[in-house]
Amino acid sequence: MQLPEDIEWHFVGHLQSNKVKALLTAVQNLAMFEGVDNEKVTNNLDRAISNFGRCPLKVLVQVNTSGEVS
Repeated sequence: MQLPEDIEWHFVGHLQSNKVKALLTAVQNLAMFEGVDNEKVTNNLDRAISNFGRCPLKVLVQVNTSGEVS
């Protein structure tokens, strides 16, 4: 089965900061990142997106409102 070329992908879950470039290289149509949980990943995403000359990603930020250690 061939997927449409204009499909937009969402990444859901934890991503290590050192894997950002690999994700952006592998998934050309990445449109949204769901679950950013730390500033280092956010900064690496921003830097890599700029370096690749791609449109900004939509990002959902994970917030710990209960104060529990995760």
